[in-house]
Amino acid sequence: MTRKPGTGSYLIVAICLGTLGTKSFAQASKMNGQYEESSRRCAASESEHINTLNNTVANNKQSSTYFAAAANCISKQSFGIDSRLIRMDQGVFVRAYPEIEAFYSSRGHSSKESSKIAVLAWAQYRSKHPSGQLTEASLIVASKSLGELVVKSHPPGAAVEVDETLWDGNTDISDWTSSGKHPIKLTKEGCKPVEGTVNVPATGSVTFEKTLNCAK
Repeated sequence: MTRKPGTGSYLIVAICLGTLGTKSFAQASKMNGQYEESSRRCAASESEHINTLNNTVANNKQSSTYFAAAANCISKQSFGIDSRLIRMDQGVFVRAYPEIEAFYSSRGHSSKESSKIAVLAWAQYRSKHPSGQLTEASLIVASKSLGELVVKSHPPGAAVEVDETLWDGNTDISDWTSSGKHPIKLTKEGCKPVEGTVNVPATGSVTFEKTLNCAK
């Protein structure tokens, strides 16, 4: 059998590149998970200041103030965004928010929940388009690409890792995240760790529920 010169070298290089690609993908997934968690933390923290207001002008002012506070929090914790860009996005957010709130309100979600979803959608958009121009239409589309993930365990009180990132709070817990597949790991002292994968539907809800094998 005649062997072509360099075939083995090409194979080794291909394997190495494949390994690096897998590693880079895993690192990227973890970074995305950390970014999403910091975004959720900021969105949840600032949403505590939101009240239910009937006056349209007051609602616009409140959503504008909420967006500015949450966006600046996300920018500081994750990556720097030009303050001028945030101010431009702020106007887009205020104009798009009524439609986003109406959409999620029709599905039984509160104003606080709708505000969080809108901010998370903005954060997701900015992670993919660091300097692109945000429009009302693109923000509305982004807001409909998120889904609710509910994580439960028996017994409750397990730590939750999604995309290799520790969530704030233990089971039973729920929050919004990007749609698609997410690896989940539950850990609790005295119990064997449990892992699995869940597919989060856009604008929908899915529950990841597991029974832990714990020492008696």
